[in-house]
Amino acid sequence: LCAMFISRYGMRVGLGDVPNARSSHRRPVPRGGGLGIPVAGALVAFAWNGQFYPFMIAALAVSFVAFLTDFHELPVRLRFSLQFVLAAMVVWLHKGDFLSMMARQYGIPVVTALVLVLVLYIVAGTNFFNFMDGINGIAGLQGIVSFAFLGIYSILAWGAFDVALLAFSVSAASLGFLFMNFPSARVFMGDVGSIFLGFLFCALVTALMGNSSEFLVLALFNGVFFVDCISTVLLRLYRRENVLQAHRKHLYQELVHKAGWTHRKVALHFAAIQLAVGAGALSMQRLPLLAVVSAWFALFLLYWGVRWRFGFFAQV
Repeated sequence: LCAMFISRYGMRVGLGDVPNARSSHRRPVPRGGGLGIPVAGALVAFAWNGQFYPFMIAALAVSFVAFLTDFHELPVRLRFSLQFVLAAMVVWLHKGDFLSMMARQYGIPVVTALVLVLVLYIVAGTNFFNFMDGINGIAGLQGIVSFAFLGIYSILAWGAFDVALLAFSVSAASLGFLFMNFPSARVFMGDVGSIFLGFLFCALVTALMGNSSEFLVLALFNGVFFVDCISTVLLRLYRRENVLQAHRKHLYQELVHKAGWTHRKVALHFAAIQLAVGAGALSMQRLPLLAVVSAWFALFLLYWGVRWRFGFFAQV
């Protein structure tokens, strides 16, 4: 309903996305259609279980600021500062006992490093999801797949039906949005949707993980987006480009703009790969850390293999 409303009235209230040199669309389209995703997640979280309140409030806070950004660009420092503060809050509230145990066993420096890794993971994942929301359907499909797998894993591994309900509700909300965005876009998700999906997913992974191996397994449910973003950053650093400057260097963008693939073809391929990766990750719950790391390595190899296949190394 939110997507339908914004599709009809978004341009009138200043939510228009006007094409520019970095865009993958050619006509103005309303953005902010992903507003219904955080609304659906909040309704389930606040009606079901109090354990969801801290990271749902944090996710809604970053989503609200993102919604303001859909109207008018806000300073990057403000957005990142808020994300870091809220990510640190999530880590402390949900992993406090675990961190205390780690401090007694391994010392403060190790715990400090662990906190930094988890906070950076949440902030990076929040923005990675946003970076990948550049063509029709890709973010909506990823939201469906990644949260569905998170819900399935919650049931299989822990019998946590409350966590699964939240994850499935967000997955269903992503599906509802997708009908307005794929294969042709009548509305864009906007920062309000993509930022929320990225933050909530990483917050849930951080809250639920029991050890480093399980953390990497859970993160694999959104692994395709992470591999594309991390690899793109590394490639741009190698080319001595400004990684903070907007660009069209992600693999999904180059497949559209250089290889001539349609939005539909790229989005479906990314979703299919994430389905395969997610299905494999479900079976890795009790595997040793090395096996999970190998799965991530294989996903990176696939990414760079596709770049090599299409000759995207030399192209700038």
